[in-house]
Amino acid sequence: MKKTTSIFLLIVIVLTFITSCNSSGSVSSNPNSNAPAEKTTIRLTGIKGPTGIGMVRLMELNEKNETDNKYEITLSASPDEIVGKVSSGAVDIAAVPTNLAANLYAKTQKKVKIIALNTMGMLRILAKDGSGISSAADLKGKTITLFGKGSTPEYILNYILTKNNLTPGKDVTLNFVTSEHSEVATLALAGQADIVLVPEPFATQIISKNAEFKSVIDLSGEWNKLSVGEFSMGCLIVRTEFLENNKAAVDKFLDEYKASIDFVNTNVDEGAQLCAKYEIIANADMAKKAIPNCSIVYVDGDEMKTKTRPYYQILFEADPKAVGGSVPDEGLYYKK
Repeated sequence: MKKTTSIFLLIVIVLTFITSCNSSGSVSSNPNSNAPAEKTTIRLTGIKGPTGIGMVRLMELNEKNETDNKYEITLSASPDEIVGKVSSGAVDIAAVPTNLAANLYAKTQKKVKIIALNTMGMLRILAKDGSGISSAADLKGKTITLFGKGSTPEYILNYILTKNNLTPGKDVTLNFVTSEHSEVATLALAGQADIVLVPEPFATQIISKNAEFKSVIDLSGEWNKLSVGEFSMGCLIVRTEFLENNKAAVDKFLDEYKASIDFVNTNVDEGAQLCAKYEIIANADMAKKAIPNCSIVYVDGDEMKTKTRPYYQILFEADPKAVGGSVPDEGLYYKK
């Protein structure tokens, strides 16, 4: 009788232990357990300005722990800084200029992929009092101050000038600054440059602070007139190794990133406040004016390949080094 009682008590203890473990989620093998899945950590970086605007809602939700992944987000000072971070494996996903993606693809022996486009053309030529400029042809004999020698602004402007029968450096003088786009804005506002080429949000900044400046040429519009489609200035890249090991997490990121871009584009006031909070743009008022002009988009899959290949071809013809020595093959693109 004692033996039977002991066996019964042992069975009760074992069953109680199993039930307790299952309810706590610590040992259960039940696939329908309510225990939260562990989040994948993604190290994400961008640059202050338009390429960073689209991620501000994601930054806010991540701060509140309301995202599917866990994001460690940093803002880099320049594209060059991102090159080092990606090459060394210090970040997993980065928002970069689209031509830089091609360069990294070549430099790392195809160890990065484009996963989405996030900004289209946003370069504008501003002129004090308009300076009698209404088309690219009117730039003959003018001096344009800009930043970006040997990069996208120079290549795009030269292409448009050439197609309008103007020779850069001869018919149009290009005055390059050596620092960054903010230096061009400073020169314009100090009265030291009457015609400038800048991207957003610097164009909005100049016009807001000096009403004498007018937006006279949108380079996207000029580009479209040449029937070469849109030019995509910014994109997201992922390290191939990280993608292969974390495909589900990358796909979740794309969903969350797209939702972030949609939020900013449809809730400009709130988006502007977040831009200021996370120091993407200096202040909310400036961000509110700039966001509608920043061409923030979300494009993935086959469409991003269709949009970028003509752009890469033109950059290659201007200077092969602009895209890493050759037009990237289809291995550059990730299709979700």
